[in-house]
Amino acid sequence: MCKKPLSALLYTLVIAAVATVLWLWTSVPLPSDTAVVIPAAKVPLRPAPSASLSKASLSDSKANVLLEEEPSNQLGDVRNCSTGSPQTGKKGGRCLSSLQCSDGEFCHPERKTCENFCVDRNKGDEEMTRCSSCMQRCPKRSICTGFIEDRPQSLRGSQGSCNVRQLVGNCPFCKDACKGITLGPVRFPEDDPTEKDIWITSYPKTGSTWVRHLVTNLYFAVKNPGPAEVASFKAVDDFIPFIEDGKGWTSRDMFRTRTGMRIWKTHEPFNCDPYPCKGGTVDHQAPSQCMCPNCAKKFRRVIYVYRNGYDTLASYFRFRMGLGQVRDPSSFPSFINNRRMYPGVSWADHIRSWQHAARENPKLRILWLRYESLRQTPELEMRRIANFLNLDTDSKDIQFAINASSKETLQQMETQEGGVNFFKIRYNKSSLKFVGSGQGNMATEALWTSVGEADLATWQLHNGHVQRCFGYSEMPT
Repeated sequence: MCKKPLSALLYTLVIAAVATVLWLWTSVPLPSDTAVVIPAAKVPLRPAPSASLSKASLSDSKANVLLEEEPSNQLGDVRNCSTGSPQTGKKGGRCLSSLQCSDGEFCHPERKTCENFCVDRNKGDEEMTRCSSCMQRCPKRSICTGFIEDRPQSLRGSQGSCNVRQLVGNCPFCKDACKGITLGPVRFPEDDPTEKDIWITSYPKTGSTWVRHLVTNLYFAVKNPGPAEVASFKAVDDFIPFIEDGKGWTSRDMFRTRTGMRIWKTHEPFNCDPYPCKGGTVDHQAPSQCMCPNCAKKFRRVIYVYRNGYDTLASYFRFRMGLGQVRDPSSFPSFINNRRMYPGVSWADHIRSWQHAARENPKLRILWLRYESLRQTPELEMRRIANFLNLDTDSKDIQFAINASSKETLQQMETQEGGVNFFKIRYNKSSLKFVGSGQGNMATEALWTSVGEADLATWQLHNGHVQRCFGYSEMPT
């Protein structure tokens, strides 16, 4: 880090001291039913697997791994990264950061009050249930039950969806049942997640695409009797769709009629926000982010991927620059403190939301997957993933999946396929390189060096307690 003026340094120390006092003051003992995770093993990094795409070379290396014991996916403790109770002693109290809110709350950026991650039953839910129950009896409503992007333009309505008024026009006997819904769309039971659906969930740029490749290659190795095929980017998109976006490869019945192992990717924080996805836990996001099947409160099996917050934000900044959504390369200091950019919450509150879900919902199973542990001990973490997916696998299958998903292999496939399939379709960005790290001024260390003391203190105020909670460094390195 470059040297800063003494006054700025003192300001940082004061902010850090205040945050620490608040954290200690509001902390509570770890509950006995807190969700769990295997801590990162203290072992050296393994050498990178071969970059060759040869099926023979990848298969020949299968026998090189021996796992002496099969770990459970529920070992160790995840520390409670929340703080116990609001500063005012009641829910909805004033706050500067989520550090001052209880386990089930976050500090709402606009209202500056502690708000619940989830209000399980609300007026909007009740109105939607009443309307959708009536619409189930309407034969003319079927064209509006699929993904938004598959509907005829004339039926997309306001906010890019089938407007409830259009539906009522086809089903007039539902007028009274749907009178409480003014914007639409109507959610239908066929679009609800099932108990068997598995959701790879994370804040953006924490490694979920790598995990999708690992899971897809492992599944193909286990299920295919012949030589294992290396999964292309398109094959991964087909097997584990990014359900939150709903563009490119999806069809109207893709979710409801899918058979076999059903795995989906999402960046959704845990929330119960109703349509139109504004002003609650998330804010001003795409309508589909608050619509089933991407309705987080109904998820029952989740692989939650998390990563050092400093690395995550730097990677996310480079990614948004590549998409053209961020144009000023010097805007990283303001970028890191935008708590409402997609997916609508801060890095820390995203993690806290799913910790809250794990504590409150006994039907929810979460496999907590640490990105750094996956890099350091991939065989161990892949065994945990296989157990969670109920895959009958062996060390050969696991080693194949690791080699077939290595950085070198993915970079080679990016070149061969002319870009990542999803980004070619969704953003027309064939040149966007998904695999790799930043260089020069875009390197992680350089980006964080550009952050002034005040901006860094603000980020640490909102995220530092979770950074510490998971054993990550206090300062960017």
